[in-house]
Amino acid sequence: RESARITRVGAASRRFDREARVCGDACCLICDATNCELAFPRRLSWLWRCRDCGLRFAWPQPTDCELAEVYGDDYFATFGFDAAGAEAYRSMKRAQAADLLAFAPAPVDGATLLDVGAGLGDLVWVARQHGWDAMGIEMNPFAVATANNLMPESVIESTWEAFEPATRERFDVVTCTDVIEHVRDPEAALGKLLACLRPGGCLLLTTPDVSCRRARWMGAAWYHYHRDHLWYFQRSTLVSVARRTGFEVEMCRPASKQFQLAYVLSVLSSYPNQGSVRWISRAIGRCLPADWKGRLNLRVTEGLLLVARRPMGDYHP
Repeated sequence: RESARITRVGAASRRFDREARVCGDACCLICDATNCELAFPRRLSWLWRCRDCGLRFAWPQPTDCELAEVYGDDYFATFGFDAAGAEAYRSMKRAQAADLLAFAPAPVDGATLLDVGAGLGDLVWVARQHGWDAMGIEMNPFAVATANNLMPESVIESTWEAFEPATRERFDVVTCTDVIEHVRDPEAALGKLLACLRPGGCLLLTTPDVSCRRARWMGAAWYHYHRDHLWYFQRSTLVSVARRTGFEVEMCRPASKQFQLAYVLSVLSSYPNQGSVRWISRAIGRCLPADWKGRLNLRVTEGLLLVARRPMGDYHP
């Protein structure tokens, strides 16, 4: 039986090489990793697991150039947003946004919301419909232009690192949906989200759950194992990093999401880890009428939902 390669590293190895933008060694974000191994040594040579806390992570992290190739103008087409499927895609994303905002406090006059990783602006649109003074930040120029064509000046082109709110402690709610797994330094990202909230402000965050049944069943073929996902959390590790950053965690639970069949087939058709899944998905997509794929909705448990707050008072991380 092939054994996984074990690497023992000290706390100092958690430091990032800021110029190369990759991690200096295989290391755990949660417990300063003294015991890490390859999760699937025969299949995924870049996916590591902390034997102490269960966090999984990519190492070495992709370079900026490699990630830039992933996050190009056609990034959203991978998920079904194109000329033919734009309306169906927006309908699905807005339904997901409405579900998420049900966990936010009811907005009062002037209540502010920031969506980090706003994509095509659908959560910002739904939040405004629900009475929020909402805006978003997004690093993809195509997505920013698309969002602002729908709602002028609603989404700012910025990374989370570069973003500085006009006034300190500005937002009542910050949303961050399926973003934290993409960032190089989740602790620093959560620290920025904390600083963007007013004392008592609410964070709503979602991310894939590496401990879910589908992940355990599919193993190395799990559809979230791809190179632009740098961190893979389960409930305990997500709660741990949020608390260590300074958040008061109110809830961390499985997330329920609505998906259209067209979206599911589009994602699985570009599936990186399993050729048979790609073939079957493409075959189904060719057989079904387009309007069927746009109308059929599936509600599934997918990922984790974290609800947390910035502590009251003059707390600064």
